[in-house]
Formats: sequence, C-alpha cells, structure tokens
Amino acid sequence: MNPALLSLKIAQYLYFVLAAVLVVLSFTLDSGAGLLFVSFFTIGWGYFLVRIRRGLIEGKYWAWVAGIIISGMQVFSIFFPLGIMGLMGLLNSKTRQAFNAIADKG
Repeated sequence: MNPALLSLKIAQYLYFVLAAVLVVLSFTLDSGAGLLFVSFFTIGWGYFLVRIRRGLIEGKYWAWVAGIIISGMQVFSIFFPLGIMGLMGLLNSKTRQAFNAIADKG
C-alpha cells in the first residue's frame, strides 16, 4: 500500500476515535456543547480524508493536490509522522509523474 494512502487511513481513524471521545465527554461535562460542536467538525474532517483517499485510489488529480495540502498541514501538528509519510508517498517521482499525466489529459 502506498504510504500516502496508509497515512490518510490512519489519520481518518484517529479523527473518528477523537470524535467519539469528544461526544462522550460532551455528555459527561456540564458545558459540553462546545465539545459536541468540535466532535461534528472532527467527523467532517475524517470524512474529508475518506473522500481524498477514495479520490487517490481512483486517480483523481484534485485528490492528489488535496492530499499534499493535508499532509503538509499534518507536518505542523501532532500528526507529524503521518504528514511526513503522506508527503513521501505523494511527492515521490512515480506518483508525481502519474498525476501530472492525469492533469495534462484534462
């Protein structure tokens, strides 16, 4: 499996687990409305990663660009290893050539 796909898959599962923890915390704390909002945002972000992964598998150019942006953002967060792994997979010469050929077609 491509390191980029693996890093996106790990990140999506981590976001979904984080969302579940935030939902539980929002119901156990008195002022949990903010946590509930953040959990919905986290679920949305995890779904966005699912869409990027699916787009990469289908060979979509937009998914390659979005994957580079997301992996670049992860480098500056707690997901640093996943960001590095994603960038390594998306920016290697084979992957760049494949997606540049797709971009040149249309």
